[in-house]
Amino acid sequence: MSSSIVSQAGEFIPLAEAAEMTARYRESAGADAVKALLFNKQLIIEMLSMDDCAGMRVYFARGENMALNVVLVGTNAVGDDLIDNPMVNRGLFCPPTCPDNSPLNS
Repeated sequence: MSSSIVSQAGEFIPLAEAAEMTARYRESAGADAVKALLFNKQLIIEMLSMDDCAGMRVYFARGENMALNVVLVGTNAVGDDLIDNPMVNRGLFCPPTCPDNSPLNS
């Protein structure tokens, strides 16, 4: 990977764009689909604060029950996974932990 790949990854988007994107997902995924996962801020900060961590990759995954899930792993500046560092998983599923008043979930 390029030495500057992580610096090019991601950007902020406005709420309207995010709401449109999540609405398209909900419409295509079906009523019983996982909509989101909630993670503790401190876990994310701790993972991103580890030596050599310059970014984060989100792997789509399936738990033992085959439910959609994700694995969060830190990356170095060239985008290599930091597989010797702790990774984050076991977020809280939405549903049932969906926010009541979010345009990303309505």
